Amino acid sequence: MLGLLVTVLLAVGVFVPLVKVVPSLLEYQSVKRAAYQAKTDGSSVQTAIAAFDRQALVDGVQVVRGRDLDIQTNANGAVDSVRFSYRREILLYGPISLAIQYSGTAQ
Repeated sequence: MLGLLVTVLLAVGVFVPLVKVVPSLLEYQSVKRAAYQAKTDGSSVQTAIAAFDRQALVDGVQVVRGRDLDIQTNANGAVDSVRFSYRREILLYGPISLAIQYSGTAQ
């Protein structure tokens, strides 16, 4: 009986944080997809920002906007890379929270 109780407590201790982190990971995938879209569609910084904002609107991304991106251009003014970085805090239990720093680059 004690073994079952310990197993259930461990399962809940691992399962609950995992369930709370999954939406954040899905959102990160959406941000990566929007950054890639900005890199692909962007012929200039302004068009890359607009492309990111359009894709972010479709995917429901609210943590990063096009103006928050670090967009690198080459000598011709074409977009070379699109970088993003943001922090997400996830409340786990009472005063305990998990802080995750997401970042990525679309090249």
